[in-house]
Amino acid sequence: MNNELIKQVMRATGELHITAKQLADECNLTEKTISRLFNGQLSMHENTRLKLTAWLNQKGEHDMDSATLEKLNATLDRLEKLNDNPWVKGKVAFSKWLGVSYATLDKMMKDGLPVHFVGDIDAYFFNKNEVNEYLLNK
Repeated sequence: MNNELIKQVMRATGELHITAKQLADECNLTEKTISRLFNGQLSMHENTRLKLTAWLNQKGEHDMDSATLEKLNATLDRLEKLNDNPWVKGKVAFSKWLGVSYATLDKMMKDGLPVHFVGDIDAYFFNKNEVNEYLLNK
């Protein structure tokens, strides 16, 4: 329940372009408390939960029925999981992720950029973590 509340508050602050400091001021909480809640480093006290719930209600979060809100949150969670996937399939998709041209990606691969090629299906797979590590050490 508290994790779901934190997710809703985080999404609302993003949609409203509100900083943690502004949220803290509006909820009469400390910025440190908001930061620690957002980072999962603090369990929520009942008083804090009530203040954040009241803030969400004030911002119109209550206008959405619970079933729709649950579906929306599930969809957003799936999207976050997709974005967390460390693998990218294909050179074109990876060049877009990396923000370089296809030709530049080919040159980088010749220079040692980590890539996994599966010959049976003729596909390239790139691990974002491996590539980030490679580029940082280059």
